[in-house]
Amino acid sequence: MSAFILFNVNIKNPEGLKNYASQVPATLEEFGGSLVAKGNHSSFLEGDVGSDLIGLFSFPDIERAHQWYGSKAYQALIPQRDAAAQVTVVSYQA
Repeated sequence: MSAFILFNVNIKNPEGLKNYASQVPATLEEFGGSLVAKGNHSSFLEGDVGSDLIGLFSFPDIERAHQWYGSKAYQALIPQRDAAAQVTVVSYQA
């Protein structure tokens, strides 16, 4: 089953977040991950998103999604991410 990791992001430092985001793609390849979508909302169809923007990543399965998130390469980026944004991260299995 495929899996997804969703990032809900509230930006504190746009330049810092941009720098972090530029480094994420290199960490995905080993785990079969890819960016599906990123951006801010254009309109609310219902409810409130509660974040400035989202990032949605796809993986072949939930195990590889969690392995990516826990990998040394991605974990090394988290302090930079957290300095630039407040983030909620959720994994989903489809």
